[in-house]
Amino acid sequence: MLEDAIADQPNALADEQIRGGHGRKSVQTAQVIPNDGLVDREQWPECAGLGRVLSLRIPNGKTGRIETSYNISSAVLDPDELAGAAPRHWAVENDLHWRLDVMLREDACAVKRDHAPANMSIVRRIILNILKLDTTHSKRSVRLHRKCAGWDDDERMRVLQIQPL
Repeated sequence: MLEDAIADQPNALADEQIRGGHGRKSVQTAQVIPNDGLVDREQWPECAGLGRVLSLRIPNGKTGRIETSYNISSAVLDPDELAGAAPRHWAVENDLHWRLDVMLREDACAVKRDHAPANMSIVRRIILNILKLDTTHSKRSVRLHRKCAGWDDDERMRVLQIQPL
């Protein structure tokens, strides 16, 4: 549906960006059109705009491939904003997964039975959020916060906001 709606709009706002780095070259073209009755308002009441991002990634010495993503948005974006939204989203996702794996060793966890993996994943996210919310030592990394809380009972009680009786 979105594919047809954007394909039928030859005068859609478009922007092309060429980037290089990390051993690859990427060309990204973003197109944006307003939602003028193209998307059902009952199903998507907040939809203000539609977009398509075509990405061609060419790793050094290899053939590239085109990836297409379609987007609906509650904000009216220009093509440049749409093109930048996906990398920002993945930067947040990658940071979270890196912290869970490197700091809390999620991938090395041997818990595999029943609901235990999902439960442990929730516990790790809670731990990460508690550590990120602690601003007492603003120069400490989240990793150092975790280590200090593990080494010192008083520090752990302070981070968890537990008052002794």
